[in-house]
Amino acid sequence: MLESLDFISGGAADILSYARQDPDGYDRLYKVRDTNVRLMVDHAVPIGVMADMLFDSASAVVSDLALADISAHLERWYRLGLVSHAENGRLNAAGLASRMPPDWDRVDPFARYQVAGITAFK
Repeated sequence: MLESLDFISGGAADILSYARQDPDGYDRLYKVRDTNVRLMVDHAVPIGVMADMLFDSASAVVSDLALADISAHLERWYRLGLVSHAENGRLNAAGLASRMPPDWDRVDPFARYQVAGITAFK
């Protein structure tokens, strides 16, 4: 599954490394729901934003809802990231839980992570 992700944060990579180095310790923390070892799969561009882009007539990204256009749109913007619980909290605190930054250039699908100070491992 990890191979299918487009982004793995530094915090998530640290947790994955810990889980490989000390599987029993990781399992103990995971079983008690310790947020320090919690990982979250995240849509780099939130689904609602992708839908808005499809149906926004002012959008330069998609002007016709032909099947090929929708497919190309999803191929361009559907990116999955893996972040730690703490990093997800930073997205929420920055107001980016379900939206892109206000000055997003519609070029970088990982802009939310940069604004929230989340560095990429992958």
